Amino acid sequence: ARFENTAGPGTKTSISMNDAGDCAEVLWTAGDAIKVYGALSDGSYYSRTFTTEVGGVTKTDFKCSDWNPSDEVAGYYSIYPAASFQGFNINVGLGVIIPGTQTAVPNGIAEGLNVSYASAASMAEDFTFRNVPSLIKFKLSGDVVGDLESIKFVSKTTVAGEIILADLDADEPTYNYGRYFGDLDEPHSSSVTLNKPSGGAFEAGVDYYIAVYPGITKGFNMIFVNSEGEYIVKTSSKTLEMQRSMIADFGKISLGNAFGDPKVTQYMSKTGSTRPVDMVVLPDGFTADQREMFETNAASAIDLLFDTEPYKTYKDYFNVYFIWEASKQTGGSVTDGKGNITEYHDTAFGSKWGDGYEDMQADASKVYSFVSAHCPDIVRGDLTIDEVPIVIIVNDERYGGRAHSNAAGRSYCVVPMTYGGGSITVGYPTTLPTTDQPVSGNYNSYKRSRTDEDIAEVGRYTGNWKNTLLHEFGGHSFGRLADEYWYDKWEPNQDDIRYHTWPVPYSLNVAGRYDSIPWQELLDRKENLVAVNALYDRIGVYQGGDVSMFNRWRSEKISCMIDNRQYFSTWQRVLIARRISTLAGVTFDLDTFLANDDPTDRVRDGAKRSSGGGARGGDGGVNASGPLAYLPPLPPPELIDDSPKALPAE
Repeated sequence: ARFENTAGPGTKTSISMNDAGDCAEVLWTAGDAIKVYGALSDGSYYSRTFTTEVGGVTKTDFKCSDWNPSDEVAGYYSIYPAASFQGFNINVGLGVIIPGTQTAVPNGIAEGLNVSYASAASMAEDFTFRNVPSLIKFKLSGDVVGDLESIKFVSKTTVAGEIILADLDADEPTYNYGRYFGDLDEPHSSSVTLNKPSGGAFEAGVDYYIAVYPGITKGFNMIFVNSEGEYIVKTSSKTLEMQRSMIADFGKISLGNAFGDPKVTQYMSKTGSTRPVDMVVLPDGFTADQREMFETNAASAIDLLFDTEPYKTYKDYFNVYFIWEASKQTGGSVTDGKGNITEYHDTAFGSKWGDGYEDMQADASKVYSFVSAHCPDIVRGDLTIDEVPIVIIVNDERYGGRAHSNAAGRSYCVVPMTYGGGSITVGYPTTLPTTDQPVSGNYNSYKRSRTDEDIAEVGRYTGNWKNTLLHEFGGHSFGRLADEYWYDKWEPNQDDIRYHTWPVPYSLNVAGRYDSIPWQELLDRKENLVAVNALYDRIGVYQGGDVSMFNRWRSEKISCMIDNRQYFSTWQRVLIARRISTLAGVTFDLDTFLANDDPTDRVRDGAKRSSGGGARGGDGGVNASGPLAYLPPLPPPELIDDSPKALPAE
């Protein structure tokens, strides 16, 4: 079987423009391969790879020796190059890939990058190929150009990875960035890295191109990195429209003669040869003259976090970066509680919330794009944005705090400097279950009121906004822990918690079934642990957690995930330590961890307190400065399930 194929204007690798400057003549190359799909009448499809033996022409035959569909073909679709194929579904479209890592070619692009597609009603028709990507064009100048190893374009929209092309017979296809074809060879990415030419170096005054998917981004970054990991960031707030088969010409980019990013302060540096474990702290609502104020408060909050186990023990694994961005106004925007702004504040990352706190958020796209452009370990390629949790400290004295996390590990949280550092007490729930066994039927008959004895047993903690950060950032964003408090409501049944099976699991500190406890390995060791330290007797299976009074269970009665105290339960410490070990690329051993663990709770056990807040026992007293406020627990984190979806039926 054969198809006669025509390269449409601008396809392939030639970027040589015609005299009018509006298109390029493109030649096929001998050995080029295309993937052809035949849509069969029963709704399925048939595919084979076709190749050409003739190059140097705009129109040539592509042949296949084993094209033999079992049914009548209703239409034909093709992708060039064949290697860009990701999948095909008659109800969805063609899946293709533009890679997130490309190799620079002076005055052109690497062969195979300019993905194109074609359709035909029959084999008697020509395939005329049309481009999928947009091209970003630029020249470089400056003394450091020859030292560059890579150039990264960072957008606020998807620019690489898998894309689904639908409506292929229309003048313009539609684009879908959903995941339909199993595990992605090239995960979706908001950035593309252009490595230096093979066997050569970047040169000043030469045209370079980056292939990206069409889209619109409100602002973007270009990051220029040398072999030492030093970098230069160029930022634009302009809206860039990347159109299919069009070139966005950035002109000449001047790099000067030195590397460095003045926005970044490295507050903590890892020791040893492990992979870096990163945290990033951003300011919002801090004006240009308030950088020192931001960094002082950020340092104080991070100090409290790393004075809390297990972060204290694993401190040497971490790089912590404060990355500065000034806001035009102080404070976060005020909303009606449903996300609608009633009092706008012009801030760097758009933090906003209302009295109910449930709509507390920032501009996630701007946050992730900014950190991708400025976090040194991401810029160097050592980590991805999914591996770097972010906390945004807001220069606002209102109460609040909320985390936003997805299935792949990406997370940010927003924490204001409530009451300017004044005291906050988050109380133990006022209604408690009467049993730790699964409950059904008349739930009200299994409830009781909290007593003074309950408070005496767990103690009462008073801290401040830094403890909110410990809970939201150390617990939710980094530790991927669920809340362990509950409201006066419940889950009607035991069930599996779907977040446990996310690619990067979430809420493993809470059980959804009484007979399937994630911390069973601790229960099995409990007798031996108690023999070493009686404080481990606190480990058990306690009803209530994940905002539900019934049919959810936690491992200890009290922890940071209830009242923000400087104490993560033993199982929570295990989960956080495992997360640290995974990110660091080292093997986690539970027995080794337990041999070095400290189960002390400063509230109940009288240990030395951090400067972040105070604690007392059952008398409910406080030991912290500023006005005392008893406040409700904040809303649970927003969990975004963007894990791969099932393929629709054919």
